[in-house]
Amino acid sequence: DIEGNPPKDSSVRCYPLGVSLTNGRLTNSGSIIGGADLSSSTFKNSGNVSGFNGSNAYYSWYYGRGYYARSGTLGVDLNGGRMTNSGTIAGGVGGAGWFTGLDGAAGGTGVSMTGASMANAGLIIGGTGGAPSGGPAGGNGGTGVYLNGGTLINAGTIAGGAAGGYGAVAGDAVQFGAQAATLIVDPGALFTGNVVANPGAADTLILAGTGGGALSGLGSQFTGFATVKETRGATWDLSGTNSTAAGSTLNVWGSLNVSGSLAVSGTVNVFGTVTGNLQIDGFGFIGPGGFADGATIGAGGQLFAAAGGSVGDATVDSGGMAILQPGATGVGTLDFAGPRGALVWGGSGALGEQLAGFAPGDVLDLRGLAYAAAGSANLNGLALTVTEAGVSDQVQFAPGSGFSGTTWQLGDDGHGGTAVLLHHV
Repeated sequence: DIEGNPPKDSSVRCYPLGVSLTNGRLTNSGSIIGGADLSSSTFKNSGNVSGFNGSNAYYSWYYGRGYYARSGTLGVDLNGGRMTNSGTIAGGVGGAGWFTGLDGAAGGTGVSMTGASMANAGLIIGGTGGAPSGGPAGGNGGTGVYLNGGTLINAGTIAGGAAGGYGAVAGDAVQFGAQAATLIVDPGALFTGNVVANPGAADTLILAGTGGGALSGLGSQFTGFATVKETRGATWDLSGTNSTAAGSTLNVWGSLNVSGSLAVSGTVNVFGTVTGNLQIDGFGFIGPGGFADGATIGAGGQLFAAAGGSVGDATVDSGGMAILQPGATGVGTLDFAGPRGALVWGGSGALGEQLAGFAPGDVLDLRGLAYAAAGSANLNGLALTVTEAGVSDQVQFAPGSGFSGTTWQLGDDGHGGTAVLLHHV
């Protein structure tokens, strides 16, 4: 075991460390009290590491002045290098306040990383904020991990420190710095507190692993990420309310089920499988081998299926657009939920996706059927056949569709294809 020498009172401003190491290797299975300052080193921890607790505020009647409480210190400061943790790392507890107007101090950060990599399977926790003890406010909880550049892999638990009392807030689980960094989450990982990326630093969140993972709070607990990625072979479920911001990108290479809700204001690229309550208010792309089932395309949103991509059931809200390129397949029902929805189909022959709710104001764009002024549209039961210059495409409508009192109109879609519209008689 290693223990540093903490100061005795708040008048001392420096805290000697438990361990300081540069360009070395450190393995700990015991305890380190006072934290570890590691530079370009390799650290393997299966024991306990903790920062010093901050000294309490107090008032010296002899000197006629008060001394502020001191913050808890870092558990581990990792500058460059690599670290694995299967033990416990904690920031120090903040010092308590005093009734003469001195606040409690903040808890220390569990691990601070700059340009380093760490794999965590244990517990990392920020220090608890200092109690008010009669002072105006308690101290804020410490951050679990501060990540400034580098990569953090979490399969364990990362938690922000608890607030010290009234007027204080709990610490973030992970807080990102100015340098772009990557957080990789394995199934079973737990975050207590917010995970706050830097919107200006292009940080990345990766959902990895091969087992079933679960996440909730994307866009509320997990914020600020420029890129969110699910890796190939991974299986994740998004529960609760989730969202991605405009300008961000979600890349799905594995299997992503949305049992809660996911509203995409940026871009989602699907090369694996997405099922469930996906709301596309930005742009959705389904690449070769990709499949999306259950998506809703909101006003101004687009879902674009490239050759080799596939769409199951989907809903087109008013102002939304679904685009099926030649070679893309539709295997479900496309439901038009409001006027001015649009489907652009670049294929030919028979559309695999059946249509429901198609009404006046909606647009069916047969991009692969060259427009000719003498074309025709004939409805036989629930099958619509559109013919231009002897070439026909066929669209099937879902059971329950009714077109009484309407007539079909064909026109030039402006891209060489045929626009099919429905009008009231």
